[in-house]
Amino acid sequence: MRKGIEREALNQNITVFKTLAAQAGLPILSVDGPIQPIVIGDPVRALALSHHLKSLGIWVNAIRSPTVPKHSDRLRITLSALHQAQDIQALVDALSIAMGTLTATGHQNTSVGGGVSK
Repeated sequence: MRKGIEREALNQNITVFKTLAAQAGLPILSVDGPIQPIVIGDPVRALALSHHLKSLGIWVNAIRSPTVPKHSDRLRITLSALHQAQDIQALVDALSIAMGTLTATGHQNTSVGGGVSK
């Protein structure tokens, strides 16, 4: 019974993430699993985003070539049944701000800017 509840919670979290990310205009892929990639397309930018999110207490890994094909560098978001809706909202908000900051300053800048640490 517990596994069914956990699976339901995970599926709900995936739906919440995909809905919030789409509303925020994040470049999500059509993936229905707990690993949600966001293609960035540039290794320096993907790494800068990952470092910035980690500085905020949000663990999102950058996946770069040769693990993925060149120009498909991405962030790897891993959702779990234990995440709460506010965790997912904080993730989407942080992604939106960080991606906007990097776009505004240019992707070669590895410093994403300040933020409030958790």
